[in-house]
Amino acid sequence: MIKNILLVLAIALSASSALAQSTIDRPLITVVGQAEIMVVPDEVAFNLRVVTMDKDLLAAQAKNDQTVKALLALARQYQIPPTQMQTDHITLSETYTDEDVTKKPPVFLGYTVSKRVAIVLRDVSKAEQLLADIFKSGVTRIDDVDFRTTQIRKYKDQALGYGNQGRTGEGHRANQGDWSNNW
Repeated sequence: MIKNILLVLAIALSASSALAQSTIDRPLITVVGQAEIMVVPDEVAFNLRVVTMDKDLLAAQAKNDQTVKALLALARQYQIPPTQMQTDHITLSETYTDEDVTKKPPVFLGYTVSKRVAIVLRDVSKAEQLLADIFKSGVTRIDDVDFRTTQIRKYKDQALGYGNQGRTGEGHRANQGDWSNNW
């Protein structure tokens, strides 16, 4: 009886594996592509930070405010409208010596006040001069200078169009002359 059950079970298992192997997979081709279009930027975003320190909290704050005001006045000299300037992050902290470095108990150095300022310049030709003037203004940290375009959607659609033309085999041949005009 047990032999018969084992025989039926073995036949059933071999039949199911044979059926699983007999299914035919349809041919599948996967294509992944990438398009890159280089464009001339039409704006520059400066992400700056003004950091001041003093043992007197009000003095540290006053120094920081003075430097930020000078920076915003500098931006106005470059005809940057107030909508393209923003103070977006302010921090205040106590600063001490590093006991791991000095091997002594920490000593209070002062209060550190930090303000982050973002400025967007629409006249890219003035970017280098503005950056030089920012160095002179008292800004203590430049986190990022980003040359970018305001027409990103247009260029993404253009790149997608090149990719779709490439699917049909016409993309590269049809657009060989276009690439020289993009930079």
